[in-house]
Amino acid sequence: EISVEPTGVDLETFADGDGPAFRRKLGVDAGALLLAYVGRIAPEKNVAFLAAAVAEALARLDRAHFVAIGAGPAEGDMVDALEARGAADRAHFAGVCEGAELVDAYHAADAFVFASKTETQGVVLVEAMAAGCPVVALDAPGVREVVRDGENGYLLDREDPRAFAELIERLADLDAGA
Repeated sequence: EISVEPTGVDLETFADGDGPAFRRKLGVDAGALLLAYVGRIAPEKNVAFLAAAVAEALARLDRAHFVAIGAGPAEGDMVDALEARGAADRAHFAGVCEGAELVDAYHAADAFVFASKTETQGVVLVEAMAAGCPVVALDAPGVREVVRDGENGYLLDREDPRAFAELIERLADLDAGA
């Protein structure tokens, strides 16, 4: 007999976190807009596109910072891409975070940015939203099943760094108006 064992996310685990403490650890002030990515930093997560889109957003939003949480073989490439676009001074690489530190990271973020086109479950998307963090992501299988465009985040139907940055800007405008 075959049975399906779904991966679950305990929503209560992500309900409360110390975002200000995580920001202090990064050296990011409370008034900054913090964009976060959590996951493997690898080509299959489309991090080259993500770096270009984040760099565009940082160029448009002078109070914005970016944090990548995770590790992987493309971390150096991501750093190089951000440096090449003049965005490295507001980019932070926190390494792998787990437990309470990961929950704090989600609570520190104003937006969760995600560019993978090959998700099977999108667990990090659910975790981010459980922490109250809206998502900006590429519209892809595994992502569109979690993110409802215009409700709990924004989905982009093409790999266009400028358009992705505009969606981040839209979230920033909503945050500023709140």
